[in-house]
Order: sequence, then structure tokens, then C-alpha cells
Amino acid sequence: RAALDVKLEQMLAHTERLQSPEVRAEAGAVLANARAIAPEPGPRLARQIADLEARSAQAATPVAVTLQSDEKTEVTVQRVGEMGRFRSREVSLTPGRYVAVGVRDGYRDVRVEFNVVAGQPAAPVVVNCTERIGFGAR
Repeated sequence: RAALDVKLEQMLAHTERLQSPEVRAEAGAVLANARAIAPEPGPRLARQIADLEARSAQAATPVAVTLQSDEKTEVTVQRVGEMGRFRSREVSLTPGRYVAVGVRDGYRDVRVEFNVVAGQPAAPVVVNCTERIGFGAR
């Protein structure tokens, strides 16, 4: 029981780690162990279980994110996929860290890193290739 208490407290102290699917799966296993301890958990264990369940659910809940571009830049969000060309597009992303990459012929590629935070509205993510690259002599 002491080891379980330590594990629950560690997970609750570092809930940002729940953004990872692997850590959420580990939290599910820890919660299953906690529920199996006793049919009527004490107040401390009951609080830990309720808190970790709520935070795991929140970390798995997608957040609407608006991507904006110039209809000329090919946009890809790593770990999600190709978004194509567009002016504005809304995507649902689970909380975590993301990188959007913009590519356009004749222009320098861009990388935009952004965080999606559980329970918070996301600021629009703008991905435009605007810096022209020239070839040959100056």
C-alpha cells in the first residue's frame, strides 16, 4: 500500500506527464491496482483515485486548435499528419507539445512549436512560409 501511495502521489505531482498516451496507460494500471486495494478505500486513497481519474480524463480530452496559413504553404502537423493548404482549419488535438511544419517551393521552410494545454483554449497557430530563397549569384 505504501508503494502504491508513493506512485499515486508521484503521478499527481507531475500531471503534465499524463499528456503521453503511455503514461496515461500506466496511470490506468495504477488506478486499477488502487481500486483493487479495498472495496471501501479510505479518504486519502479515495481522493488520490478521484484526482488521478479526473486528471487522466482531462489529459485525454482533445482541445480545438485553429491553424492559420496563406493558402500557399503546405502544412503538416507532426504526429498528426498533412493538413494541406488552407486559410484556416480547426483540428482537435490532445494536450501535449506539437510541431507544425510549413513548406512552399522557393521559400524557406518554417517550424512552429506549440503546446496544447488541457482545459485551456489554444491560441491560433500561424504557419506561413514568407522568406524567399534565391539561387545563384548575387
